[in-house]
Amino acid sequence: MTPDYQKDYEVIPFNKDSVLNQQAIEAFMAKYISKPFEYLENVVGVEINFNKIFFKPEAQHSVEDVLKEIAALEEELKQLDEAIAL
Repeated sequence: MTPDYQKDYEVIPFNKDSVLNQQAIEAFMAKYISKPFEYLENVVGVEINFNKIFFKPEAQHSVEDVLKEIAALEEELKQLDEAIAL
């Protein structure tokens, strides 16, 4: 058996008309699926990414505050460097 290097996926175009949609699915199944297939549930699902729809960005710090924090950290690093210098 040879390894499969391609992704395995199917794309069946969705049609709003349920009859045409079912015909497209059946045509795909007849063309590509050789084993018997049974519908367990006739459910059409949609995945909703709530992070995209309901995303609320957090307020960012001002540039001045960030620069003050950097200056304070640089001063602290300078003091630590002086403390460990031999």
